[in-house]
Amino acid sequence: MRAADNVFVGIPGFDLDPHTSTLLAEHRPGGVVLFSRNIKDPEQLLELVTDLRRVLPDAVLAIDAEGGRVDRLKGIFGPAPAASLLARNPVSLALQAGWTVALIGLGRLAMARMMRRLEMQGG
Repeated sequence: MRAADNVFVGIPGFDLDPHTSTLLAEHRPGGVVLFSRNIKDPEQLLELVTDLRRVLPDAVLAIDAEGGRVDRLKGIFGPAPAASLLARNPVSLALQAGWTVALIGLGRLAMARMMRRLEMQGG
């Protein structure tokens, strides 16, 4: 395992610019975290995720979305439940949140593992 596999980075803006693309390809971080500055609408987000996958096919793509007050996808999918609500409620709410994130290709491996774990628990 490389040290960079444990490093997650943020990127500027809505698009993967050539400079950032080169930096990512050169340093190959383990993941990219998306924030509000990276999300405009569904089409743009899907294009950004596709571009990131081209440069970093094995990286974890994550989003800073805790639900409640921190909800980066609210404008695309509607409000997400707060993490505290997910922790107290049935597994079905977690599955719904997971499938929403999976729809846009974020955290493919992490989401697949989480879904399998929840399904094994009878959710």
